[in-house]
Amino acid sequence: MRKTVQELMECYQDQKLDITDKFVDGVCYTKIEGKDKTLYLTVKYDNGYAVSDNKYISPDEFNMTND
Repeated sequence: MRKTVQELMECYQDQKLDITDKFVDGVCYTKIEGKDKTLYLTVKYDNGYAVSDNKYISPDEFNMTND
């Protein structure tokens, strides 16, 4: 289930995370641990992100185009 940016930031709870150097082949996988839950965040460099409560989302599963 996709989370809104607001839900992501509420879980993030004022933490700061620098993912600048965590990209491998244009994708970064990172875990955000909050007080009540953990979110798994997949970020594409310059192409959005996806969030899940239980696993990392494959970069092939979001921001797809029909070119």
